[in-house]
Amino acid sequence: MSIRHTPVTIEPFSQLLEMETKAFNLYSSYVEKLKDDELIQMFDFIRKQEKGHMEIAEKLIELVQ
Repeated sequence: MSIRHTPVTIEPFSQLLEMETKAFNLYSSYVEKLKDDELIQMFDFIRKQEKGHMEIAEKLIELVQ
């Protein structure tokens, strides 16, 4: 049984990186504006997750190129 290689375009991963970057920026703006420490911690946690997602998307783009 052979595995066929299917060409992969970079576009979906570029879109993914763009979405994750927008989410990161959104949560960053909340962290900068909020006064409640608990909310700041929650949004900062989510922001850090988005940063990780951005790094994954960047790695996927590198693999596809």
